Amino acid sequence: MRWRCSPLAFSPHISYSRRMISHCPTHEIAHAHNRNYCMSTATSSRIHKFVQLPKHRCLHSGHPHRPTCTMEARGLSTSARDGHDSSSNGKSLLEQLFDLEEIDENRYRGRTTWYPFGATYTYGGQAIAQSMMAAGLSLVSEHRDKIINSVHTYFVRHGTHDQDIMYEVDDVRDGKNYSTRRVDASQNGRIFCTSIISFHRHDASSPMEHQDEMPADMPQPDELYETTHLRKKYFESRGSADQLAWYRRFPDDQLHYRNILHPKDMPIDELLSVDESGITMWQQLKQPLVSRSHLVHQCMLGYLTDLGICRSAVSRNRSLVKVPMFTSLDHTIWFHRPAMIADDDWFLYQTQSPVSAGGRGLNLGRLFSKDGVLLASTAQEGAYRASKL
Repeated sequence: MRWRCSPLAFSPHISYSRRMISHCPTHEIAHAHNRNYCMSTATSSRIHKFVQLPKHRCLHSGHPHRPTCTMEARGLSTSARDGHDSSSNGKSLLEQLFDLEEIDENRYRGRTTWYPFGATYTYGGQAIAQSMMAAGLSLVSEHRDKIINSVHTYFVRHGTHDQDIMYEVDDVRDGKNYSTRRVDASQNGRIFCTSIISFHRHDASSPMEHQDEMPADMPQPDELYETTHLRKKYFESRGSADQLAWYRRFPDDQLHYRNILHPKDMPIDELLSVDESGITMWQQLKQPLVSRSHLVHQCMLGYLTDLGICRSAVSRNRSLVKVPMFTSLDHTIWFHRPAMIADDDWFLYQTQSPVSAGGRGLNLGRLFSKDGVLLASTAQEGAYRASKL
């Protein structure tokens, strides 16, 4: 999805440029291309087949360049704005994202039950996490003790909230210690992201182990303002009527976000002028996960890794350029250890950008548990539309 920058927005900001997809049954090659980027991937085992999904009417917000659908248009109940749906066995709307419907062998349907603030199109973290779930569901019983060790996703166009997403899994390989899956996510028969996902049988007995330490002297979550609170203050005190109406169209947050740049000992008026770069952010689920499946917990961590990372390159150039729009091109996650999310777990997500050039920027991230265990590392390249101040 496209994302337009604004102060204190903290959007997932993953926009996908419009691209054309074509399929060549003879050579089994799928191509994605637009004016500035092209991509092609070959499938060795089968020709892609897609289900044509029904079109739904999408009600636009009226905000320029931000076609935000209403909750009703996306099939989300307005009574579920508190994040809980009693018809789903106590699962939060966020956890319900991982309840994929099996359509056929290695084919699954995913729905949008919730989306974060600023996600005007399908949030990239949702597509990544649901692809991970589809890949995991495709494993046969003798391989289901393996955990995901890496995910490599390319975004080739944007998806929409108001339509279901079809996930088609290709069984690339099942070995003794590793399994590999390719997952294509599509709407209306058109791929909008494709992922390669690797599973590993974790070797807890390996003597080789080290990690970088979590940054020292980090402010703790209870010392920081809730980003949702600051965002509300910003739009109510400084936003125009159109901006306020746009802000109110989004459902309530399912997550706690607390940026280390927002300490409670700083006056709120001063904080409203601080750029929320998302460089170092504490994250916590507002409602605990019901499922005890390790796959569900990994999918949730994968979901979290797309929050804020693309803004790192923007923050490095904030004093020199303005960046009204940017988009994610790809996203990679390396999971280092098995992890189950406890009810009160906080995660520290530290991101930084080592380079930007030629309209693209590289962003790197590290996801730590609160007690300092490095759970995952990430990398994301973004395309940035910038101009001099």
